[in-house]
Amino acid sequence: RAYPAERARDAMGLLTERLGHLFDASGSLTDEGRLVAVVVYVLVVLVVLRRGKKFLIHAFPSNVREYVPYRHDARGTDTVCVDCTHPRLPTLTHHKESSTPAYLKGDTSTDVVMNALTDPAGWQPMRVASKVTCNHFDVDGVLSVWACINPIAARKHETLVRAIARLGDMREMAFQKDGSIAVGSRAAAALKFCAWMNAVEALEFSKPFEGDEAEASAKKYAYFLPLVKDALEVVAYDVRDAKNLEEQKSMDKDAIETKRVVTKTRGKRLRFELGDAESRVVIADAKRLFDDTQTTVTFEHDLNVAFIETEGFPCHYYALFSVVKDADVVVSTHGERKYEVEARYVGFVDFRSRPTTPRMDLGLLAKFLNEMEDDVKLAAANAGTPSLTWECAGFTDSGPLLRLGDPNRRLSKAQRYGSPRDRPHFASTIPPEVFKNTVASFFRHALESIARVNGTAGGAAGVAKVGWTWKETRNAHDAVDWSKWEPPRWR
Repeated sequence: RAYPAERARDAMGLLTERLGHLFDASGSLTDEGRLVAVVVYVLVVLVVLRRGKKFLIHAFPSNVREYVPYRHDARGTDTVCVDCTHPRLPTLTHHKESSTPAYLKGDTSTDVVMNALTDPAGWQPMRVASKVTCNHFDVDGVLSVWACINPIAARKHETLVRAIARLGDMREMAFQKDGSIAVGSRAAAALKFCAWMNAVEALEFSKPFEGDEAEASAKKYAYFLPLVKDALEVVAYDVRDAKNLEEQKSMDKDAIETKRVVTKTRGKRLRFELGDAESRVVIADAKRLFDDTQTTVTFEHDLNVAFIETEGFPCHYYALFSVVKDADVVVSTHGERKYEVEARYVGFVDFRSRPTTPRMDLGLLAKFLNEMEDDVKLAAANAGTPSLTWECAGFTDSGPLLRLGDPNRRLSKAQRYGSPRDRPHFASTIPPEVFKNTVASFFRHALESIARVNGTAGGAAGVAKVGWTWKETRNAHDAVDWSKWEPPRWR
């Protein structure tokens, strides 16, 4: 049995024997030894530089210092663009067919920016640029811009920032089975932040898509960017995750009380109470939607379409779209034969977390629904409002909304983008079951036709994928032979 000292002597002897040719009799390096020494030195330097680069990328992931208004003719490397596309600037966005690197892509633009700030390789254009721009203002946009300018603070609140952006853009949040929001959850914090920003934006400026979007956006960014950090601190205070609990354990009673008072003072200064009304609406609507005595939810898995039938008035988007998160299309029924069909935003962007189906032109469905309506009964059912028609924007719109409307008073984009509660609704003459079957038949025919052309299995499973481009979406739509669609007849 060899003891450690003996094994060490044996190893040294073997090493001396193997490396002996690198030294001469005087112990100096031979020519071969000097060559080996140079190679080893270079390798060590490369390893040190590589680790140093990773450290610097992590410590200084962004050089961006300020927001500048969007200019279509901008060019160069001193400005990066987030949450929208640009023909000449480096871009980080979730929009289709952008220059965003594949390894950074995510569901929201905030996801994309956070991926750039946390990936070991980082994103080189953000380390070069000193400015960031965006062509519109919304929750996802302002968080994307803010994260570029405040990378360390953004990483501190990474999970929360991602949750807020998802609620603001995808209108998805985590409810409990009874429709309530868990106390101390990120969902509660995300709702508090979004409701606050929505309320202050409408009070101080205008609702999204009202007025001159470019001019309004510049003013909104100037106002909100300095407030985001404090607002995140306010909503993060109540989050009961492992990080916060561990931090509280390390604090004495005085420090905890000081933090509570500071947070409360910040909340009052930022006027967080302005968002309370919207938060209450969302929570009330969610409880109604998750209550099967008041609401019927049917998710057609083979279509990726959710049918939601509820009593009374329409529901807030934050609650409505959170009931069935895997739906690409939400068909809502409220009150007496009042319907809306919305292609969700997941089909407008390069959604990454799950496969989606390609958007269809709901204008074709609108044409058929108009043929189904009884115009006389339609006017009578809607206080004599004449000429009601089914209408919808094209499938390249951010959120195509198929609904019965007054062609003489078309909804503005702000109304279509806003909560269903904030727009008028009209009753159809089509019975609920017939309407549901007609809509389901429309999407089933589309998906089966696309699957047949692609040589795949029918339904959503055979068609859905990640990474739809607009060209692929148009090709999928063109693959459908609508002359062969046989919708259900009821008269």
